[in-house]
Amino acid sequence: MGRTVAILVTFAIVALGIGFVATASAGAHATHAITADTNQIRQDHDLRKLGNRKHLRVVARRWAKHMARTGVLEHNPDLAKQVPNFSRLGENVAYGPDWKSVQAAFMGSPPHKAAILGDYHRFGVGSARDSDGLLWVSVVFKSGVNQ
Repeated sequence: MGRTVAILVTFAIVALGIGFVATASAGAHATHAITADTNQIRQDHDLRKLGNRKHLRVVARRWAKHMARTGVLEHNPDLAKQVPNFSRLGENVAYGPDWKSVQAAFMGSPPHKAAILGDYHRFGVGSARDSDGLLWVSVVFKSGVNQ
């Protein structure tokens, strides 16, 4: 009987691990998809692509994880402290069932669309899924010194 319990516990741990990898992978896919789609939208509007910067991705990812953990959609109040050397800084935040829904919401909202099509040079996208599978997204836009 002790062996049966150990096998069940091992199975549960493996099953949970697979679920975590699938969720993390789904979040990474969303991040890459939104990054590519944002630049495609800019090109469709005769704008140059935005450079994808690691430090902006890190800030965006941390904020997306925070929103997913707390379940609260809000802008990052410390964004200006976390992104150095900017002349212009912006952020889009949203949540939805998948990246296409989030991107459609951004493009359907004049202020969010203005950020996507705005006079920025660099950006970073972060995403995270909450325990219910909802996708939370932060997109940080930047122009300025040491872009």
